[in-house]
Amino acid sequence: MVSECISVFDIPIEIQRKKMKNIRFRVLPPDGRVRVSAPKNIAKRELHELILERMDWIKKQRDYFQSLPEIEVPQFKTGDSLLYLGEAYTLVVHQTESRSRAQIDHANKNIVLWTSVSSNSVERELVVEKAYKQQMQELVPKLLDKWQVVVGQEVASWTIRKMKSRWGSCNIQKRKICLNLELMKHRQGCMEYVLVHELVHLYERYHNKVFYSYMDKFLPNWREFKNELNKPL
Repeated sequence: MVSECISVFDIPIEIQRKKMKNIRFRVLPPDGRVRVSAPKNIAKRELHELILERMDWIKKQRDYFQSLPEIEVPQFKTGDSLLYLGEAYTLVVHQTESRSRAQIDHANKNIVLWTSVSSNSVERELVVEKAYKQQMQELVPKLLDKWQVVVGQEVASWTIRKMKSRWGSCNIQKRKICLNLELMKHRQGCMEYVLVHELVHLYERYHNKVFYSYMDKFLPNWREFKNELNKPL
């Protein structure tokens, strides 16, 4: 993948040239960064013209993200509200001299964290993320059992990791799926949408009419979840 950055009407635009057929425009939260994925062989002039054609849409999306109030960063102290599968859970912090750990209390919608007095917000967040990952490791196999039957494709393996700009990825040759840990903050339907999306790539590598016809077939309301994932929490 080859990356470069250009400026159009004083808007910085990241260009990623990939092995693909169709150009793809994305305006990313939280600050409205613009990313354009384009075929490797597209001429610069043609690419620039296509960007100009989409500038009204790009500006509208950037204005939306930049108009949103600044998101408060959790300090991971007792009383903080954390998202878990689309619902607000309250963080309860207890001090301990043993190893830090966290537990999801579904009955009371709490996330209980045991940690040392000296721990900082970054260290506490990592402990909570470990609990999220444990929950996700239990959930994904159940969702795969459901959607692999519907889609008619199976993966050889899957992994979970925290990603900055992608909700999921699919290695078609190895039939391996990777899912973003941040999906645990959204409704379960969003995770199911990403799973279906990656499974469909086993039929069609590129985001084209064939790909989206499969998405419409297997998950007709997929756009609802895609739009939700495109909005900042």
